[in-house]
Amino acid sequence: MTHTAYHPTDTYPRPASVSGIASTPLLMLDLSSGLGGASEPMLNRGWQVIRVDNDPAMPANIIADIRNWSWKGPRPHLLWASPPCTEFTRSILPWIPHQQPPDMSIVEAVCRIVWETQPYFWCIENVRGALRPFKPILGRPRAIYGPIFLWGYFPDLGSLRTLPWKTRLSGRQKTARAKIPRILGERLAIAIEMQPQLLCELSHKGQ
Repeated sequence: MTHTAYHPTDTYPRPASVSGIASTPLLMLDLSSGLGGASEPMLNRGWQVIRVDNDPAMPANIIADIRNWSWKGPRPHLLWASPPCTEFTRSILPWIPHQQPPDMSIVEAVCRIVWETQPYFWCIENVRGALRPFKPILGRPRAIYGPIFLWGYFPDLGSLRTLPWKTRLSGRQKTARAKIPRILGERLAIAIEMQPQLLCELSHKGQ
């Protein structure tokens, strides 16, 4: 089946065609959620967001290692995952020789959960160092925005300029450096909200 991807608008009102169509909000699973930067715009737009992280210090709904976890709820409209990128970043640093290959177990767990949940859209975010280890499993990234590389199946987000926020943070601020810029989440939320197949489904549910 062919899916039509609409370009998001440059402003961020919630489309009237989605708002009020159904009492059930769109559902997002945010895996390895960290500070929740990827899903914050969805929360602000009225989505139901389930954040999963293995660090109790993070603002997650579920504290779990996704390698030993499965989602038992309804089919997500979006599954987002941000596997830890440290090993992938280090793997391309020329001054760190004789490294072990990056651990792919979390990425493999994300792929398993995608298969189990069959989300309408899914996205795995990482860095340039993930290009080679990801390729046998995920192929080429679907989109690249500065230091952000995105794999998966999701609508075209159009051109997007991300701010060089990492340059303002020290190497010790790993969690803050890994936080997804708000504009990226907003664009993704709007693009998904405008998808014809979701509008059709929500209109039926709202009847």
